[in-house]
Amino acid sequence: GTESDTATIIFTSGTTGTPKGVELTHKNFICQLKDIGALLPLKTGDKALCVLPVWHVYEREIEYCLLYLECALCYSKPVGSIIMSDLKKIQPNFMACVPRVWDAIYKAIQKQVGASSTGRWVLFKTCVGAASTILRMYNIIHGRNQQFKPPLFIFKIVNKVLYFPILFLLPMKALGEIVFFKKARSVFGNNFKIGISGGGGLAPKLDKFYNSIGMRLVEGYGLTETAPICSLRSYKRPVLGTIGKIMPYCEGRVVNRNGQECKPGQTGVLYIRGENVMKGYYKQPELTAEAVVEGWFNTGDLVIRTFKGDIIVKGRQKDTIVLRSGENVEPFPIECKLAESPYIAQAVVVGQDKNCLGALIIPAKDNIKAYAEQNGMDTSNFPAVLKSDLIHNLIFKEFERLITQKNGFKPFEKIGKFVFLDKQFEVGVELSAKQDIIRYKINELYKWQIMMMFSDSSMAQNLQNLGNMKDTIISKIPVKGGKKPQ
Repeated sequence: GTESDTATIIFTSGTTGTPKGVELTHKNFICQLKDIGALLPLKTGDKALCVLPVWHVYEREIEYCLLYLECALCYSKPVGSIIMSDLKKIQPNFMACVPRVWDAIYKAIQKQVGASSTGRWVLFKTCVGAASTILRMYNIIHGRNQQFKPPLFIFKIVNKVLYFPILFLLPMKALGEIVFFKKARSVFGNNFKIGISGGGGLAPKLDKFYNSIGMRLVEGYGLTETAPICSLRSYKRPVLGTIGKIMPYCEGRVVNRNGQECKPGQTGVLYIRGENVMKGYYKQPELTAEAVVEGWFNTGDLVIRTFKGDIIVKGRQKDTIVLRSGENVEPFPIECKLAESPYIAQAVVVGQDKNCLGALIIPAKDNIKAYAEQNGMDTSNFPAVLKSDLIHNLIFKEFERLITQKNGFKPFEKIGKFVFLDKQFEVGVELSAKQDIIRYKINELYKWQIMMMFSDSSMAQNLQNLGNMKDTIISKIPVKGGKKPQ
């Protein structure tokens, strides 16, 4: 065989649900080994904890790189309790996984601290805030922030002034290191060197938290069609909130709607060309020709490039919500911000062709119960708690607190309506194997809830009355064989 021979065919449904067989060659995988290996501070004999399905292209390429670096592979499962136990037993040097796993570990750390006392929790948040501010200022001083134009020389001098507030905050960070941070890092064992988040966007709160407490967490980016890694943030000079620069074995360009190259700071679609781009879609030449033009693969992802070449992912082109008023909204940044609420476990933003945005909310059950009890509510009937004015007002207050212009959101990006969902999302149903939300499935599965959310109050009430009437009629029908008609 040759390096251009097909190594594997991986079927992916993407955002449409139509199965496509991505045909990847040996060269697609092998071309990445040297350059990815150069970005990882790993040596022969280091241990990696592998938690993702081995057939997934992200896990596959990472494992090839680890074998190239002569590291040991230790297998676990993407279940919070199992990972936490295995981290303690194995004491790995490295772990690559998806944002939901990093989020689960983050919540476990927070829960552990919050369970002790209110005073300790407040101290923890203060120490994390101080450490986060120090990191942000340090990155500004050293030019490791998101910049779209070369800074004037005067700013390079003025930025040195930030050393003074850093000195003021250092005692609080030092206290955090003694009381909290060292213990939080020990969750990953005593030998942990670096972690990679990929397979989906990493929420800014996770990026800031892990890097602020002294743990190296970098973000990578890629697709099945690019085998998959196109970029990986440098751990030596990391720019938080970015996926790093395009890897040496491929090249990227950012193109606007008119097909013109975007300048730094302008949003456009990312195209990739190089040795890692797929052979094509298996027995689907029309789809291949549509996706790859003159060697350039259309990723479908909206990005912004900094003047130094670091990439910021803003969302999927097909995920863009167009409101009735014509504004375009990227749901991902809003969903990440909403997930920072202690009362929201997960949110999915909807609103295509509507007057305003809406959200499907998975409630953070324990925190909502605690809030309700503090306000004198009986929480034995949790569905009734969720329907109460108290909790609805609480969620709207969280919307107002988080989705603000101060946090970088525009007025039309505010959430005007929401509905609670009564179940967690599941892999294979609402989530992909790498635990990304599958929007087209969510729109199908929860179309009734979305319709009710955006219905006017009189229509919604009539629909509810029809539902109640059906239940009443069914309850009066004589039952045979112990089953009621549906």
